Amino acid sequence: MKKFGIIFIVIVAVTSIAFIWSHQESNENPPSKQPIIVEEKVVEEEVVYEQNNDPLYITGAIIGKDASGGLTDVMMVGVFNTETYNIDVFAIPRDTKITVSDELHNRINEGLWAPQTMKLTDLYWRVKGAGLEDPILYTIDAMEQIVGIPIDHYVTVDTDSFDQVIDALGGIDLYVPMDMNYEDPFQNLYIHLKEGYQHLNGAQAEQLVRYRSSYSDLARIEIQQYLIQSCAEALLNINSIKQVEQLLRVVYDIVETDIGILDAISYLKYYEHLDLNRIDFYTIPGITDKIDGIWYFIYTDETTVYEFVHQRLSDDNSFVSDSKDSVITILNGTGKTGLATKYRDILTEKGYHIGGLDNSNGSFHQKTQIIVKEEGMGYDLRSYFTLSEVIVAPEQIPEGSDIVIILGGLEE
Repeated sequence: MKKFGIIFIVIVAVTSIAFIWSHQESNENPPSKQPIIVEEKVVEEEVVYEQNNDPLYITGAIIGKDASGGLTDVMMVGVFNTETYNIDVFAIPRDTKITVSDELHNRINEGLWAPQTMKLTDLYWRVKGAGLEDPILYTIDAMEQIVGIPIDHYVTVDTDSFDQVIDALGGIDLYVPMDMNYEDPFQNLYIHLKEGYQHLNGAQAEQLVRYRSSYSDLARIEIQQYLIQSCAEALLNINSIKQVEQLLRVVYDIVETDIGILDAISYLKYYEHLDLNRIDFYTIPGITDKIDGIWYFIYTDETTVYEFVHQRLSDDNSFVSDSKDSVITILNGTGKTGLATKYRDILTEKGYHIGGLDNSNGSFHQKTQIIVKEEGMGYDLRSYFTLSEVIVAPEQIPEGSDIVIILGGLEE
């Protein structure tokens, strides 16, 4: 197996397990997995091919199952742009409310009673329980309909062996944003981590993603993304054949995929172009609501989600401007004394124009936010921060500034 294929599968495995573990201990909002197989299917955009017959986009469904193997706790669609080498990952919340078609509802009910409206997470086990063949394909079809793009490949992952994957990578280096102490003997869960930049083995990485005590769901998602980024960095630094073989043994024990050896070899040519700063994570737009006593994630509508996804894919091809011509305001959103001054000095030394410093009055985020006036701005700033995202929100930028940077909790 070539390294590109390994990287894709391992990133998928780590991503899925991180999401699953981070939600296992919460009973506040039941898992949100629901099939969105509706009768009216979103019109899929034709896949564009270049003159060399390479597809412009390579897409994959990323599905993580819980320990029972019945619920699909994680559902994401990854899109790799073969022209710009950007990777966009769109998360579909597990509690997504869907309504299956009359035909599928009748087929499920022949073997197992099921409501016609359900959570996306429940679709797999209900189809499987009804005895239908290839039950995972129904979830993939639902995911296609939600995001409005065809899916080329899939990877499914179980939660077991996550620590083995991290250990096979040789561990990962990252910043633990706070002291983490939590014990739950009932789950055999014991978390004890100190704040600071450090090297984590597999067991410690599991503690990081399972910790839930002191921050919000949004902050946990940002921690997960940081973990994925750290794993990707470790993967890109692998040079040992023995380590690659160990990774293969571990990974293929915990994943099922249709990515064959020929696919992996054909994708190898993209490996040298992979860049951590070109990986972006999104969640489809929607709201949470309680209906008949059940918590759902309700995505706005198919057209809005379709436009959301395709706008971000088109942004991959947009012009990226140089932020050194912009006036930048830095806001400290962490409460850590002197952090804004530190980054002012770093960016000034690199030739950027810092117009002012202040503390942020907004909500706390682990991820640094780079707020810009228009698409294409701010991307050259991302490499200076531990984990960051670019947000187009001109209404949040004060007069006299072109870019606002709100430092997140992962910066030090």
